[in-house]
Amino acid sequence: MPRKKKLSNEAKGDKTKTIAVRQEKAKALFLEQVRESPFVSHVAKAAGIDRSTYYRWRKEDKEFRREVDRLQSQAREKINDVMESVLIREAQNGNLTAIIFWLKHNHQMYANKLIVTHEEMSMTKEEMDQVLRVIKDWQGISAPSVKFKK
Repeated sequence: MPRKKKLSNEAKGDKTKTIAVRQEKAKALFLEQVRESPFVSHVAKAAGIDRSTYYRWRKEDKEFRREVDRLQSQAREKINDVMESVLIREAQNGNLTAIIFWLKHNHQMYANKLIVTHEEMSMTKEEMDQVLRVIKDWQGISAPSVKFKK
């Protein structure tokens, strides 16, 4: 079995540069693709890389991670605009599911509500505020949706 030749320091440096150039091109292609789609699997495949490569880059390169996050957010906004238009059109066409969805997410009267009941609960104002904060953070709901009843 033939022995592998050891690379000189100069050859190792050239190989490292070649890898870095190829990686930067792949990152640039990934960023170009993510402008159109926020979905990692789809974008990684289009860029010719494995998802694990993307996650490794994301972990190792803060600037890359920030740019991907920014572009994914923009791509999601584009998709949200299109989906909102479709939802409104469907609601205008009488699609009851679309109507309910829109009202639940855009009108306080139809939003999901959380009502906490208790008996003889004595809490300080600070404790009550803390409970409300935890509930709101957990549910992702706005303050008017949370009510305490005795």
